[in-house]
Amino acid sequence: MFDAKLGAQSFTEKQVVDATHPAVILTMKVKANQGELAVGLIVAKDGNGDIVSYDSAGASPLNTPVGVLTMKVDSTKETVGNVLRHGTTVKSSLLVGTAAPSASDLTKLEDAGIFAI
Repeated sequence: MFDAKLGAQSFTEKQVVDATHPAVILTMKVKANQGELAVGLIVAKDGNGDIVSYDSAGASPLNTPVGVLTMKVDSTKETVGNVLRHGTTVKSSLLVGTAAPSASDLTKLEDAGIFAI
């Protein structure tokens, strides 16, 4: 008979971040006839709740981002698009119109639960 204790571990810290949390991507209705909307475009909802390009200098609700397009959408032919609504995104892939987002745009995106890294 052998009675030995090979080792023991005790964790006193609690885990705060759940590593299994996936991104939340929803299919959303896109406003018709806006032309081609690029992958990585930061989007807002218009007064009808349709997805449009976010406009940081625009009037409400166009100046409040709700997500990031995860696919190219030709709004003259397509009526829906996949939108990242919560999670992390690649900062260098983001667009406000055709330009890179400003620090203020990124802060608004964080307020919406989307974190650019």
